[in-house]
Amino acid sequence: MNQIASSKNSLLVREVAKVISKSNGIIIGEKRLYEKLRVWGLVFKNSTEPKQFAVEKGYLETVEGTRETSTGVFTYRTTRVTGKGQEYILKRLLKEEEEQLSMLS
Repeated sequence: MNQIASSKNSLLVREVAKVISKSNGIIIGEKRLYEKLRVWGLVFKNSTEPKQFAVEKGYLETVEGTRETSTGVFTYRTTRVTGKGQEYILKRLLKEEEEQLSMLS
């Protein structure tokens, strides 16, 4: 987890889902992780755009880019998870999994 927090590079939500699935045994994909982010109030409903709260806390960031197409220039936004956000997501998922296990016991 210390590796994640000190990471200066942000990752795509898809990449974070893969890292969490491989290293922590929590099986989650990009779509389910986006759904969790929506439930936790970090991302807008029916969208992948982060809420201002998540950006201000330093969990998520938006990267803008442009792509040239035959009809003109297209501007797009990509949501990325910061190192701090990766740590937050992992802790929250582990906590939820622990709560589910204790309810089953």
